[in-house]
Amino acid sequence: MASNDWPTETASVVSLWLDEQNVRIDLGSKTPSQDALIEDLFINQGALDLAKSIASEGLFPNDLPIIVEEGGKQVVLEGNRRLAALKALLNPDAIPKYKAQLQKLAESSPVPPIENITVVRAPDRASADRVIARIHTTKSRKPWAPLR
Repeated sequence: MASNDWPTETASVVSLWLDEQNVRIDLGSKTPSQDALIEDLFINQGALDLAKSIASEGLFPNDLPIIVEEGGKQVVLEGNRRLAALKALLNPDAIPKYKAQLQKLAESSPVPPIENITVVRAPDRASADRVIARIHTTKSRKPWAPLR
């Protein structure tokens, strides 16, 4: 099945799981947990900046997370930083180091809390990995010149 045939669906942010196999994440000796993954994405991968963008502008409608069903869980294979930002905005207590900033963002946001998002369901991890590799290793969008 070609990736453009993968179904889209609505998923609850709190029901989605971050991917423990995400190549961006290096937990070192920490035990993999959802809290540890979120913390790493905030500390090392700029999820706070993404939370700021989401709080002020919302999500881009054309940039959907890719999920797969694994072990009875809906695991986000593409879009882990977005998911971490969304989870943190809904529950700032989850990231004690950034709690005050996240609470302020959530309280001052003109965007209503985002509890459900549209996702793309891949048939399996191997199929998704091919698409994700293309997303992160090619530049398919040409940037606009500043005066455009």
